[in-house]
Amino acid sequence: MAWQLLFSPQKHLTVQMPSNLNRESMYRLVASVLDRDHNARCATIYLDFEPLKFIDPAGVTVLSNLIEFLRKVGAKTYFKGHKDLSTPVRFLDDSGFFEQYLGYALVPGARIRATTLPLQLVEYQRSYEYLEYKLIPWLANVLGAAEPNLSTIKVCFQEIFNNINDHSEVKIGCVFAQHYPKNHTVQITVSDFGVGIPHRIQSVEPQHNDQQALRRAAEQGFTTQTTIRNRGAGLDVLIKNVVSKNGGAIIIQSGGGILSCTRGPDGTVKRTPRSAKGFYPGTLIQMSLHTKYFISDELDEEFSW
Repeated sequence: MAWQLLFSPQKHLTVQMPSNLNRESMYRLVASVLDRDHNARCATIYLDFEPLKFIDPAGVTVLSNLIEFLRKVGAKTYFKGHKDLSTPVRFLDDSGFFEQYLGYALVPGARIRATTLPLQLVEYQRSYEYLEYKLIPWLANVLGAAEPNLSTIKVCFQEIFNNINDHSEVKIGCVFAQHYPKNHTVQITVSDFGVGIPHRIQSVEPQHNDQQALRRAAEQGFTTQTTIRNRGAGLDVLIKNVVSKNGGAIIIQSGGGILSCTRGPDGTVKRTPRSAKGFYPGTLIQMSLHTKYFISDELDEEFSW
């Protein structure tokens, strides 16, 4: 699937943000910017921040993916309503969003909050460096764990980037994380704007619809690749360690499908595929961890020094 440079003849289009931009409302935002063939609806698009009242990590990554996509196809993106420093706009400013896309912060004193891992675009080739020096140290601080004791979590995130490399033509993941101390949770979202997991699965097993394809992609040992680099690992490793071991949750959204993974009362992982209320032209993976109940890896004394 190749994105096309096809634009509406209208001079510009203003798209209003949802009042609450998250993984549910993102479908409306995507549909406002892209048509049914996933082309930009206009060569010049104004994103209006005025209606925005709240944005979560998923919303931040989706917004970034849209902007990056529009750049890729040659469309121009402008912001409006962002000078009203409401709570979500100030949050984006403190997260480095406007610094990245405007070249400057809206408020001179804007700075990254201790509870935020700022938005970052990570190329697959540099994903190990990002995990080693940014994500894992930040997460260790949030969880109160030693970095070596997060080796399994680091492997899980590397598998996310492996899947981006396997299933996306873009090869770049957008990462954003937020700690909510009052709720004792941390949310980490990784997304890309490639062809999406279902498209890749259906290329080898065309009988699956999008939600079935996501369920298939999360099975142990399944891969669409001809190599065995990550056979037996992949999304299954992520789900077992985050959900089964730590009681967290994983939600995967791609194409027209959603896969929700939660832990049941008996400790088993409940994997629930369902159709989405829209289409996401890429893949979004959101991980939620309980900071109070997180189980870190045990260090083997044989390998300590």
